[in-house]
Amino acid sequence: MKDLIILKKYFLKKPSVDFIEPGLFEGIIKFEADGRVTLKEGAYLTTNEFNSADEAQKYLSITYSPKYECKFEINKINRNGIELKNPYLGDEPTRVWPAFAKCGGSCEIILTQGKLKYNKVKEKFPYGGKPDFFHQDSTKSDKIFVSHLAKILWNWLKKRKDERPEKERLAMKIMDGLGAVISWLGISSHKFYSISCAYKENENKDFVNLRFWGYIWDDSENDRRRILSKPVIKDFHANFGIEELKKKLNQMQYPKSEIESILLEIHDFLIPIALNFYNYNNDRIDLPSYVSLYG
Repeated sequence: MKDLIILKKYFLKKPSVDFIEPGLFEGIIKFEADGRVTLKEGAYLTTNEFNSADEAQKYLSITYSPKYECKFEINKINRNGIELKNPYLGDEPTRVWPAFAKCGGSCEIILTQGKLKYNKVKEKFPYGGKPDFFHQDSTKSDKIFVSHLAKILWNWLKKRKDERPEKERLAMKIMDGLGAVISWLGISSHKFYSISCAYKENENKDFVNLRFWGYIWDDSENDRRRILSKPVIKDFHANFGIEELKKKLNQMQYPKSEIESILLEIHDFLIPIALNFYNYNNDRIDLPSYVSLYG
């Protein structure tokens, strides 16, 4: 076992295939020098073990309590074309960012190349399988919309003068095709920011709701505790479906300016918290153990 890396992935529903590989609906958003936003396809994995569905949902910042667990074994030396990256494009797991009303904090690594096969799917949490209101309906969740959203987030952030990100600590993820999460380290406060956005279209596909969550956090005490602000939550309602919303965002029309106003409002609320962080009534969260790929 010492020569093996043990990774896990959790599911709301039982997978229909016996492998995972990088896909369109998860991955790392890359910001190119020419202003383009591109997606490095991936599949999110963790090195942590969880005792309950609620614990897994909380620490993984996912929008459902999982029911199924798949384990994967990788040889540390001979990986057979397997590439693992974190959201900053490093080679070791990082802590999951707070997002979607969850605190995050488990260890995550992303499969960005190759295919991992598992022998058995385990129903680990019999009482799991419950989705949030904002959750992925199917594997056909809309990557195109999320890419448009990512570009709005990135262009908005570049314009900000207060608490701009340090370039080497800026990253963005697409999660389950559901939404986007951007994280950065503020220059003045040296505290982490994250803003996540998820969407939900109604059954008739004639309107869509967006929800934004903003956080400030700091991981301390030998990386075993997260100090986390209360979330700043803002909603946006569009009186048309996701297809119409995509067209409008692609043409940089309404509701681009409304979304930017929401981002501005969240950011302006977070800045004073970041600059005076330890004088706020923030939550203190014990984190799962950090598990390295090579330890």
